[in-house]
Amino acid sequence: MKKRINWVNHGIELVVVIIGITIAFSLNNWRDGRQARKMEQEYLQNMLADLKVDRQKLHWILADDSTRNQHLDSLIFFTRQPEQASPKAVFTYYLSNNYYLPFKAEQTTYQIMTATGGLNLIGDFALRQQVVQVYSQLYGGLASIDDALTEHCRNYTVDFFVTRMRFRQGEIADLAPLRDPMLQNILYGQRGLVARRQEVYRLTLKQVETLIAEIENTL
Repeated sequence: MKKRINWVNHGIELVVVIIGITIAFSLNNWRDGRQARKMEQEYLQNMLADLKVDRQKLHWILADDSTRNQHLDSLIFFTRQPEQASPKAVFTYYLSNNYYLPFKAEQTTYQIMTATGGLNLIGDFALRQQVVQVYSQLYGGLASIDDALTEHCRNYTVDFFVTRMRFRQGEIADLAPLRDPMLQNILYGQRGLVARRQEVYRLTLKQVETLIAEIENTL
């Protein structure tokens, strides 16, 4: 006699297997989610520390540029009224404006995240976009304006002083080249670049402070 199949028992067993598999997948997804959340928190904490260092650098450079601007304005004034200049002041103000400290961002965490796909762990899409904007766009803009200012100082300001001015210990020996219109044009060009640099730095500082606040709210 053919044995009857107990479809009810088979159905129950199948349901039990399906439930077990579903629970297993859910547990795995839960563990993966917890691990991803933990990694996101670690990345954001490290990035937060980097951004706070960057914020201090931006503040310092803006303050330093403010002092250099005063010296640069004095040099420009001396080109219009050389009789008001002193050999020591011209030398001092030239040294103050022959090189500007560039901004160097703390990018280790961001570079690791981009190389490993860690950016995708940031669950908040808007926050992720802010991160990319600061590191890829704004910091890139700082590098561009810093390079332009460095090139101008080296190719024009420094070149003029080195080739046309006579230096003496701690001062300029001959102030006659101050009357050269080329120097005034060079210094006005530099002043414009510095003003643009300050504008970009202030915008970047504002965005960095906003990003710091957003990350702190997320953690």
